[in-house]
Amino acid sequence: MRARNEGRTARSEGLASLGSDRGFTLVEMLIVVVLVGAAVGFGIEGLRTYRETQRAHAGAVQVVTVLNHAKSRAVTMNQPVIVDLAPGGLNPSDGFYQVYADTDGDATLDAGEVAAANLAETTERSGMVGYQLPAAMGFGQPQGASTGPLGITAASDGVSFTNNQVTLLPDGTATEAGHLMLFDDDDRAYAVTLTAGGAVRMYRFDGSGWR
Repeated sequence: MRARNEGRTARSEGLASLGSDRGFTLVEMLIVVVLVGAAVGFGIEGLRTYRETQRAHAGAVQVVTVLNHAKSRAVTMNQPVIVDLAPGGLNPSDGFYQVYADTDGDATLDAGEVAAANLAETTERSGMVGYQLPAAMGFGQPQGASTGPLGITAASDGVSFTNNQVTLLPDGTATEAGHLMLFDDDDRAYAVTLTAGGAVRMYRFDGSGWR
């Protein structure tokens, strides 16, 4: 009797062991594949969003850097330095702008004045050398932004400066206070302000205000 019970126990343990080693069913494998695919998809989308957010931020940082360098060059050279947000008939929405030292004081770009500014212009467009905002970005008024961070009414092209230009003077000041608004295809928006005293600052628009 005891031998028969031991036999049954052994067979039961063998069946249990067989069941535990049976592997995955096709349905279980399909579920795993779907879950892994979803996780990868969310990861790729998150990475894309992160990269585009960083690109928009980099565009605003570029403008801040250029304005500060232009101010520094104006002081160092003891010459006005002009930032033109719509050079050569382009529009601010094109996202291309030039910086040049107004060495002859005529407020017009002349031969050699871009090089005289001695900044880091590396982009050429329509025969002009200047700065280009990152892809899918341009100057313009973000939806919902009726004024800039300084309280100045927002222009539809995002540039509040007269004739889309502002001049940095040898004493470190600017000819006028204003802002540059820029945003990308997904409405990630920033503003860069310049005070009459020459202070440059960057803001982000969160849909209801500048932060």
